[in-house]
Amino acid sequence: MTAPEERLLPPVRHPASWRAQAPVVAAVSLGGGVGATARYAASLWWTTPPQGFPWTTLWVNIAGCAVIGVFMVVITETRTAHP
Repeated sequence: MTAPEERLLPPVRHPASWRAQAPVVAAVSLGGGVGATARYAASLWWTTPPQGFPWTTLWVNIAGCAVIGVFMVVITETRTAHP
């Protein structure tokens, strides 16, 4: 007689704790608040005609994407990845 085959189950992954996610949530919240404030301030300075395209919002979003790109390069180049 042979022994029954032992089935190996994949390791159980536990969700990350709140303490590990808190800096990410804070950064996303801060970025969202800054972006919303920038769009609102820019829309007060440069108004859009009633039937016009909101160019101001588009340019603020493009500038925000550029800032996020710069931050990502700075963060990934200066910090080593956590194993």
